[in-house]
Amino acid sequence: MRVGIDARILAYPRSGIAAYLVGLLEELRSIAELDLVLFSDRPLLADYASAIQGLEQVVFGFSKRRYWANWLLASKLKECRIDLYHAIWDAGIPFFAHCPSLLTLHSITPFQRPPYVTVDMIGNPKKRLFYRLIFEIERRIARKIIVTSEYMRQYIHQHAGVPLPAMEVVYLGVDRMFTRITEDQRLSLVSRKYGLAGRKFFLAVPSRIMEERKNMPMIIKGFNSFCEQRPGCDIPLVVVGEFLADRSEAEERLFAGLGAAVREKVLFLGHVPREELAVLLNLCEALVYPSFYEGFGLPLVEAFACGAPVLAANNSCIPEVTGGAALLVDPFDFRALAGGLIQFLEQPDFKESLRKKGAARACLFSWKNNAQRTYAMYRSLCAHKK
Repeated sequence: MRVGIDARILAYPRSGIAAYLVGLLEELRSIAELDLVLFSDRPLLADYASAIQGLEQVVFGFSKRRYWANWLLASKLKECRIDLYHAIWDAGIPFFAHCPSLLTLHSITPFQRPPYVTVDMIGNPKKRLFYRLIFEIERRIARKIIVTSEYMRQYIHQHAGVPLPAMEVVYLGVDRMFTRITEDQRLSLVSRKYGLAGRKFFLAVPSRIMEERKNMPMIIKGFNSFCEQRPGCDIPLVVVGEFLADRSEAEERLFAGLGAAVREKVLFLGHVPREELAVLLNLCEALVYPSFYEGFGLPLVEAFACGAPVLAANNSCIPEVTGGAALLVDPFDFRALAGGLIQFLEQPDFKESLRKKGAARACLFSWKNNAQRTYAMYRSLCAHKK
């Protein structure tokens, strides 16, 4: 079975969607029946060598990338004798392909503003309408749509009108690097690199710090309340992520109305390699993740696998994914966030119970399971193609 896969995301630095494709490819490539062909409009980055090495790659059409998937791809799929095409990114379904298509849909934010978010992802109303029209065509062409949580399945049904039977939930997996780490030297090297040797710390991982749904201002406000209630406590908040804009202006917004003391206790590390992020998750007192909209929330299960207790929001897909293994609070209540941090600090038995629950929960999310479910869909769609 020759399966074409939309690999355009691997021409860019690591992202959540790239992590999904890498995890899927690393498992699918071990299935003897599958002959995987990667399609892209530009060369794939060497950063993904372990996932793509030895796989056939078809790269073409960069100068016309706006029309690449919907209009140009179909002829290449026929030329390469593809039996099934799997699109994993926005506007990725070919309109006139000879073979069936499968779509993994991570969100509908290009045309549907998420709950509690005040700014559209695409500001131009005409462009939003264009994306919606493309989506309406694609979702009718796709024989099946993979979504990453039951919450997202219901959300897409409600806001985009996709019939529930057309969508199937396939949970994401945890990369093997996210696990309990026992090598003292590795733990020590990373902690010293970031000035955290011998220190307790809370960890936030917004990736893009000022992305509205990641709720970073409320995290800061909650942490400030924690510091005010426990003035003698010298535990910093460590933030992994990038500003992607003027840092000084962003910090003014984040710390508006707060004292100078809390600024000194918030450490912005910028981008951190995933191997080192796994170490930070092993070392932290807790992961703080009160995002008010997620389609899955991969850092939640990565934290579980690393033994980090989790303080997270009680909305969107988060209760579904965490399954009782995290402390969930109202993401708009900074006092609740502060109370959660205090609870982790002062109730070690509670924190340890969450570690154990999280470790058990993490076992349910593997790329092997994801790939097996995906492969089953490949076989089903190819068996029923017209």
